[in-house]
Amino acid sequence: MRPGKPAASTSLRSLGTVLRAAIDAGAAAVHALASEHPATQSEPPLPVVSAIVLDAHGRPLARGGIEYAKAPPPRGDEDWLWLDFEAEAWVAGPVLAGLGLPDAALRSISQPKCPPAAIRFADTLMVVYHEFIDRPAVTRPLAVYVTDRLVATWHPLPSPAVAVLRGTLGVPDSPTRPDSLAAALGRQAAGRLVEAADRYEEALDDIEDRVFGEPDDSLLEQLTAFKSELRLLARAGRSHERVAERLRDEPRTTRTPQHERDLDAFREQSDRLRGLASMYAETAGDLTDGYLAMSAHRLNRVMQILTVITVIFVPLTFLAGIYGMNFQHMPELGTPYGYFILLGVMFAAGIVQAVFFRRKRWI
Repeated sequence: MRPGKPAASTSLRSLGTVLRAAIDAGAAAVHALASEHPATQSEPPLPVVSAIVLDAHGRPLARGGIEYAKAPPPRGDEDWLWLDFEAEAWVAGPVLAGLGLPDAALRSISQPKCPPAAIRFADTLMVVYHEFIDRPAVTRPLAVYVTDRLVATWHPLPSPAVAVLRGTLGVPDSPTRPDSLAAALGRQAAGRLVEAADRYEEALDDIEDRVFGEPDDSLLEQLTAFKSELRLLARAGRSHERVAERLRDEPRTTRTPQHERDLDAFREQSDRLRGLASMYAETAGDLTDGYLAMSAHRLNRVMQILTVITVIFVPLTFLAGIYGMNFQHMPELGTPYGYFILLGVMFAAGIVQAVFFRRKRWI
């Protein structure tokens, strides 16, 4: 057996050499492929930017995109720039920071539920509105950053308020300054929230008819959802009222007649929103109480009928139980007409009780 050992060792060495060569060849191939197709680091996406240069009368002079955010075009002494950003906060944040806006103002848009507010940061006024997007329960923030010659707006989804103002620039009574544009945006946002609150009236009227007609459990779910949504709208109205007062007290605002009208309309619509939402929330609460009262009344009626039926059958069951006992000596069992007499007694007892309950209006 010993002479065979060197041959086995030689075979194992040859096999190891072949495997090592195959591994080296595979590694070289992978390296070559990696060299031909180097991994590219994906750059962060850019926000959707709409830029408009306006003159002192609010008339558009030039339009552009994100290039205006990176390198603002030359402007006249009274021209100003409107940059609108539509993107998620983490996408728009770096570009907004490049405009020189304060970090404290930019951090607010990263909050998941940033409430309506108006805060001054040095030379920048930050205003956050809430606007209706796709249904009354869903509102989205609209952040507005205002300086002397720049207004930057940010929203994560398409903004109806921005779309309306973008299409009316340059017409009479359109915004002529960045602070006027901020007030006009608040007016548009509050107006759409009022429209959203108005839509509840018809829905609540329909639910009221169903509550007293053909109620079902889905009504309670709708009313509970409506109360939650309307409370959110009422809170938005109260917050917007405070924002309107803050904008009116802003000392660096350029007072123009149109600016004052926009602030007044913003204040009135916010007050109307709060009033409508609170009123409809109370209506939804009253309908909820009415639905629960009607449900309890119907349940009581059912239980009353079941109780009356039970009471009627108690004496009948009692008689049937007595004469169903298996005793050998029961005198009535020998009576020729005992069976019919007992049926008559039971029938009469049932009729008497039914008439009595009917007169009492229990059935």
